[in-house]
Amino acid sequence: MAAFVLFLPGLAWWLWLGDKEEDPGQALAKALGYNIAITGVGAMLLGALKLSVNSAFLAVYLLISAFLCVAAVLRRKPPLFFKGWIWAVLGFALLLAWRFWQARSLILPNWTDSLHHTLIVRKFMEAGTLPRNLDPYLPNPFSYHYAFHSFAALFGTIAGIEPGQAVLTLGNILMAAASLSVYSFTKTLSRNSITAVLAAGLSAFALRMPGYYLTWGRYTLLVGMFLLPLVMDEAFAALRGKRSFFQIASLGLLFAGTVLGHYFMVVLLALFFPVLIMNWLLSKFSQRSWNWKQLLCFFLPLSLAALGLLPWFLRVKRLAEGVVNTEPLRILSVDASAQWPYLGQLLGPGLGVVLALLAIPGALMLLKTEWRAFGIWALLLGFLCLPTGLHLMTFRPDYFAMILYFPVAVCLAYFFYWVCSWLNKPYPLYLNAQTLVQLGLTMLIVTGAFQNANPINPQTVLVNKADLDALHWVREHIPRGARFFVNTVPWGWEYYRGVDGGAWLLPYTGNWSLAPTIFYGQTQDYEMVALWKDWSMRAAKVTRCETDFWELVEEANLDYVYARNGTGGLQPLVLDQCQGLVRLYISDGVGIWFIKNK
Repeated sequence: MAAFVLFLPGLAWWLWLGDKEEDPGQALAKALGYNIAITGVGAMLLGALKLSVNSAFLAVYLLISAFLCVAAVLRRKPPLFFKGWIWAVLGFALLLAWRFWQARSLILPNWTDSLHHTLIVRKFMEAGTLPRNLDPYLPNPFSYHYAFHSFAALFGTIAGIEPGQAVLTLGNILMAAASLSVYSFTKTLSRNSITAVLAAGLSAFALRMPGYYLTWGRYTLLVGMFLLPLVMDEAFAALRGKRSFFQIASLGLLFAGTVLGHYFMVVLLALFFPVLIMNWLLSKFSQRSWNWKQLLCFFLPLSLAALGLLPWFLRVKRLAEGVVNTEPLRILSVDASAQWPYLGQLLGPGLGVVLALLAIPGALMLLKTEWRAFGIWALLLGFLCLPTGLHLMTFRPDYFAMILYFPVAVCLAYFFYWVCSWLNKPYPLYLNAQTLVQLGLTMLIVTGAFQNANPINPQTVLVNKADLDALHWVREHIPRGARFFVNTVPWGWEYYRGVDGGAWLLPYTGNWSLAPTIFYGQTQDYEMVALWKDWSMRAAKVTRCETDFWELVEEANLDYVYARNGTGGLQPLVLDQCQGLVRLYISDGVGIWFIKNK
């Protein structure tokens, strides 16, 4: 029910300002996209006005959205049901079933990114607006890309579920929706439903990404990649003169939502828009026909959106100085022998690499059409994902490999559809060949589905059922503000992470631990970051309740210990024998001890 309600504002937008030539699948993708963008932009406006959302505000907001939907339907008087919408809903339901089945073993969102995503959603839900900082959980000013978090908070509030469950559930919905937005863009590009369905099927089943985002918990990148095809679609439409001055608002809205979804989208659009404009100028020059209204319909909404986002991005720039590298371009030396296998792993085992290579002819073929800007952009991304050592701002080549599924799926579908069309000749031999190609494509998608059926790397699963029970116990029996010792291991960039459910103490219960997510480094308080790094590094070396343990307890002012049997250096069997510790909880190998000697 909550998922259905969350389509309402975006559906109202589409019914009033959307392209009525779009099919129901495109309308479904755009409705969800508009809604995410509305939520992200709305959160920024509420934060600027220092207003917060409550239940009454949500009720009025959804009632107005429902009224606008009904009014638009009555105004247009379309048939209540028709086959296109049935197929669109069934197709999206299939994608949802696939993504939820892939995540069936997860109790909470996976890996280290999910920890701070859940913490940020928790802060959004408690504040009811865009937070300025993460107090009382982390002493960090907030400047992160947040479209996913604001939408997850809205979803969790309406559904009445925990932040962690909101992140996992909405993440699965967006994983399915990512293929829906690939469908929407491909349908615009090819003007053919079969090609669009093929592109969606390839991205959902045959390619490793975006399904592998599930194992990393890369939900912010996911929401950005869901919105990216939609804003590119609107940009194409504006330059082709297919949008009125009211409808171009959709381009500005989706652009704002996309860059608030993930800052990497700024780089991707900065690569795409100049190519698109250059292609438009060249085509108009060759035709000796200039339609400046089209150019205005492109630049006006983007300029207004950029102007509205400027205060937020100036804040981001100020707070990012010294925290992340903001150099526009860097070339670093790399060990290519190690990077090439990693690239193959990101593109997918075996089949994914082959499909990425087969997409190149499709991109080259697009260069001969009115969509050559997309073909150039796709080839450019393919180059940037290679281990050349080239970094655009803080984004490494592997970032480009992670998002390559979108251009690969589109170019592959275009290429395969062209092959089938070329074989569709009035000769029996060619007809048989076309049938073989179609069967081959079906087998390819089925094979890819078997390869990608379980995208979760077991090493990235931090929480099991025993951990979840222990976290519930902590929330019910331990006072908020208590500080925990947890086992840690190196993660990267001198950060350490928790090895079990202890890593979830802060986002799930609000209690601080020695590994309070990897997000604590997103601050200019360098002394605090260095101190916390030191504590978590020393915790990784502790195996007994000896001097190093007690010194850490005193320095970090720790109150409790969380440990799970078989993970980390300090084990429950050792803790039970420690003088100065009192066991409060033990179940299925997970224990919690009170530190009485401090």
